[in-house]
Amino acid sequence: MSAAPKAAAILDTPLRARSLIEASAGTGKTYALAALFARAVIVERLRLAQILAVTYTVAATQELHERVRLRLQQAAALARQWRDGDPGQVGSDSAEAALLCRLIHAALADGRDSPTALRVRLQRAARE
Repeated sequence: MSAAPKAAAILDTPLRARSLIEASAGTGKTYALAALFARAVIVERLRLAQILAVTYTVAATQELHERVRLRLQQAAALARQWRDGDPGQVGSDSAEAALLCRLIHAALADGRDSPTALRVRLQRAARE
């Protein structure tokens, strides 16, 4: 699956309802879950304790935890560099960075967070 359909699915999946991600090994379930966590924290302003994800093995749980932490750290780093007026779409070598920039832009566009408040919230979430 290319980055564009993955991003569309991540951006379009309702977060206020139950969702099931079911697929074969190596198809991007953990990528999608980590991105959905990031969207819930960045755009929806949820704390990690408010989000439930169920996996089948301890190893999968550990991998998801690590990927979410890394994704939130990456988002916090991007937020540190963010300037008012930065576009939500950026040319980036990384599909993950481009998606995170879109999420940061969406979070700041509604005016409920300043870049500083968002950065602090993301740093706290990455430590949880």
